Amino acid sequence: MRMTDLSLGPLAALARTSTHAVLVEDDQRRVLFANEAFGEAFGVDVVGFVGADCAAAMRESAPLFEEPEAFVARIEALLEAKALVVGDVVRLRDGRVMERDYVPIWVGDAFRGNLWQYRDVTARQRAVEEREREASAARAANAAKTQFLAMMSHDLRTPLNAILGTAQLLAEGGVEAERAPALGARIERNAMALVTLIDDLLEISRIESGVVEVEPAPFDPWSLLEELVEQVRDPAEQKGLALTLEIDEAVPPRLLGDARRLRQVLANLASNAVKYTPRGGVRIRAGRDAEGEGGRGRFPLRVEVRDTGPGIEPAHLPHVFEPFYRAGREGEGTGLGLSIATRIAEAMGASLEAESVPGEGSVFRLRVDLPLASVSTELRRDGLPLARRPLRGRVLVADDHAESRETLAGRLAGMGLEVRTASDGDEAFQQASSRLFELLVLDLAMPGRSGDEVVRALRAGEGDAARTPALCVTAHAIEGVADRCREAGFDEVLFKPVPAEAMARAVRRALRRNVVVVDDDEDMRALLVALLEDDGRRVLEAATGEEALGWVEREPVHLVLADLGMPGMDGWALGRRLASREDPPPLVALTGTADAATRAQLKAEGWAGVLAKPLRADALRAAVERHAR
Repeated sequence: MRMTDLSLGPLAALARTSTHAVLVEDDQRRVLFANEAFGEAFGVDVVGFVGADCAAAMRESAPLFEEPEAFVARIEALLEAKALVVGDVVRLRDGRVMERDYVPIWVGDAFRGNLWQYRDVTARQRAVEEREREASAARAANAAKTQFLAMMSHDLRTPLNAILGTAQLLAEGGVEAERAPALGARIERNAMALVTLIDDLLEISRIESGVVEVEPAPFDPWSLLEELVEQVRDPAEQKGLALTLEIDEAVPPRLLGDARRLRQVLANLASNAVKYTPRGGVRIRAGRDAEGEGGRGRFPLRVEVRDTGPGIEPAHLPHVFEPFYRAGREGEGTGLGLSIATRIAEAMGASLEAESVPGEGSVFRLRVDLPLASVSTELRRDGLPLARRPLRGRVLVADDHAESRETLAGRLAGMGLEVRTASDGDEAFQQASSRLFELLVLDLAMPGRSGDEVVRALRAGEGDAARTPALCVTAHAIEGVADRCREAGFDEVLFKPVPAEAMARAVRRALRRNVVVVDDDEDMRALLVALLEDDGRRVLEAATGEEALGWVEREPVHLVLADLGMPGMDGWALGRRLASREDPPPLVALTGTADAATRAQLKAEGWAGVLAKPLRADALRAAVERHAR
């Protein structure tokens, strides 16, 4: 029996006012009624829809849903069961989410049709899903935090255990003398592991906060790559690995970029290659990136670090640049290095990529497009090229030939140096023994004592004269002379006639010796003194800014290393006092808070560089070499 419109009267009146989509069909699945909300929800003309075949309409409308086949199958199952169902969730391709109710219509025991109701619950469902996502993210964050703390606890306690155990062993005494260097090396190795961990954590923290400092300046890519190889040479040789560097002739001598950041990225790649390669070798190759754009005034640089290590499994390779990921090498490293390198590379406009074949090795590749650096850009803070910056200090020139002596003295005075002269070896020895000089420039063959005898006698003594740098300038360019001079204690040998540029470079290498170290921490000063004196520097200690200022006023100073936080005149105040002088020495800050704001302020106030505590010996030496004038 077909249901009539009259029998639908009360139901239709109610459905017409409903905000939910309502459809009623008879027992033959022909449409009896659809309200306006149904038409709006599914895009149909409800008047023309009456009398339509619902089975055919169902198949036609199925593509509107995310899973058409499942939509059809579910409706057929409901029709078969003819049982009330409330709250079926269906998803449409346009992103909407609806709840569907199915009501079979019975008149007594006779089945007469079906009622379908659809409610749009998109907003509610999205809110539920958002809450679920937030809860899931919170659970993941808690799990990551727990895992991170456990990993950091392990990575902190492991080197600390080695340091404390070894220190206690040394403190108890009874350690054989021949074992002491190995124990000291163990402490240093584990202390450096702690420093690396702390540095990585601070770096990733800065990166996560969106602070990645990139400071472009002219640099020599050839020198940078050669220094990179030297940085990893010792650990490579200790493992018996072949270490090779190949630089294509297309790589220009000068580029404009952040050499410090570039070195940081490449050092991570190279050190990883050495660390994870048990045998074979590591090859570093640099050249033009064939896939790079380049363009006028630019060079697309590509640097590859290839190793013969165990390789990385395909399942791990896509994740190697993620923070704390160790590629299945549990207990090896923090898992931060490649993540940091990637973020720094991105800040420079560069990219990192990795390829690997398990059992054969890996290749990590850096691509970066950099501007070419012109000679005019290679200026220091005061606007003078490095080769023309005036020097400071006292130099003794000794040569029995008056014309040669005056020529040398004139050149050195032209560099800004205070010059004293001597006409023979005995006079040179007397002056060098009784007065402080920053450099000795001695002829080899002179009346009385020869140049090598003067230096040998000075080196055998004590005090500053025993450590004064010495250059030998001689016309005896015969085999064995250079070895003889170096055995006597000369730092360098120059053969007459000496070109002016060669003399200038040799003098600059020998000078930059007097370093003022100012820190109110006695232990820190003692460490700096030991490291710098081992490197051939003359260290002038100061516990306050006032004492440091006194050294600068009394002595030729080539560099000042200053703690920023000190009682009285702190490092900041010292820097401002020195900046007011006519020719201030370069300043390098020592600080435990080398954050972006501090670095920016130091740069604005004219500081040459910054060293973060705890200090690394190699970083200290590099800073002194780079900044001392």
